[in-house]
Amino acid sequence: MTGKEFVRKIFSPIIWLNLLGMAVLVGIVAFATVWWMKDYTRHGVGVTVPSLKGKLISDAMIELTDLQLEGVVIDSTYSKKLAPGIVLDQTPGPGSYVKAGRQIYITINAKTEPTLPIPNIIENCSVREAEAKLQALGFRLGPCEYIEGQKDWVLGVKCRGRNIHAGERVPLTTPITLVVGNSEIEVDENGVEYENAMGEEASWMNENEEGELVEEDYGAGTEDNDQSEILEF
Repeated sequence: MTGKEFVRKIFSPIIWLNLLGMAVLVGIVAFATVWWMKDYTRHGVGVTVPSLKGKLISDAMIELTDLQLEGVVIDSTYSKKLAPGIVLDQTPGPGSYVKAGRQIYITINAKTEPTLPIPNIIENCSVREAEAKLQALGFRLGPCEYIEGQKDWVLGVKCRGRNIHAGERVPLTTPITLVVGNSEIEVDENGVEYENAMGEEASWMNENEEGELVEEDYGAGTEDNDQSEILEF
C-alpha cells in the first residue's frame, strides 16, 4: 500500500462518518446517565423536616406524605399524661434539610401500659436480691409489707393490693409491694432451731430428764416460777 492510498483511506468520508456516529452515541449515553443519576439521587432537591412532636401519628403521616417524605414508626413508650398515638420523638429532628423521599423515624405513645412477667422470687431469694432483679427488669418498687416469717425473705408479691404469682404479667408503671418476713430463725445451744419474732418473748426447745423436747419460755414469768419454788420449799 502506497502512502497516497493510506492517506486516502484515512480521510475517507465513511471513516469520519463512523467516528462522528460513535461520538454522538457516547454523548447521548453520558447525558442519559447523568440525568438518571440526578433523578435517582434527587440531587439538589431538598425538603425541610417539619416538627411532628405532639401530633397524632395519622396527622403526622399525612403531613410527611405531602412533603414527599416517608414516616416510619420504630418505637413506642407509655405515658398516662398523653393520648395514645401521639408522636414523642423523631429522627431527623425538626428543621433538618433532607432529600425528598427520606424516611423519618418516629417514636409514639403506646396505647397500653408495657407489662413484664414477675420472675420467680417468691420464697426463692432475699429482699435485696428480689429488689435488684426487679429494678434491673424495669419494675417500680413500693414500700415492703412485713409479716411473720423468715427475716428479710420474700414471702409474696402484691400489685394494687392483689397477690401476684411468678410468671404473671404486671405493668411496669405500677409499684410492686414485696411481702417480707420480719422474724429470725435462730439456733440454741443444743442445735435446735427456734423462731424469735420481733417484739415477742424468746422460746426454744430443750430436753427434759426423760430426753423429750420441751418448749421453754424466757420472759416475765421466770421470776414468778422462782418465787413459787421458794414458797413451796
